[in-house]
Amino acid sequence: MGVINFGIYFGYGLSYIVGTYIPPLDIGGQGWRAAYYLASIPGPILALLMLGTTSDPRKHGRQQSDDQRKDSVSLDSPQQDESIWKGLGYFFTPSVLVLCFASCVRQIAGFSWSYNSKLYHDTYYPDFDIGLYLFFTSVIGGSVGMIVGGAVSDGIVKKVGVQARAWVLAVSQVISSMFHVKEFC
Repeated sequence: MGVINFGIYFGYGLSYIVGTYIPPLDIGGQGWRAAYYLASIPGPILALLMLGTTSDPRKHGRQQSDDQRKDSVSLDSPQQDESIWKGLGYFFTPSVLVLCFASCVRQIAGFSWSYNSKLYHDTYYPDFDIGLYLFFTSVIGGSVGMIVGGAVSDGIVKKVGVQARAWVLAVSQVISSMFHVKEFC
């Protein structure tokens, strides 16, 4: 999960570098489109790399002996389908719905910050190099926050239990909100 989350902060920071410095170069007469084209180049390369170096983990489950296959439930059986549909009811429990709502609010805040931070700096600090600043802010700040938050939550979970992860997240969000409220006052 740490690698995936690091990818979010790195990609987010990289978008400021690519979005700030590539469009003015007007590569191939494409303007801002060139940033999208260049940013998409790693995708097919990584896809080919993954195809050549990884295997489908579901194949390992299919290599069971004939006796084990007879004892197990077939993936195509109605019993398996019923258990999948019953499991979907879990997504409509109050705790999961509140978690989804909180995730939506968090994403809205992230999009708002990302959209408005460039406009804010361009308006009030036109001579400031915003691309590098927001790149390093996102990559370093996000990575340090992710590592420290994970270490703190792991340490507390060892002492208190798994429910402590939610408390660590809630307290850290409240503390970070205090800094944002101070900026607007």
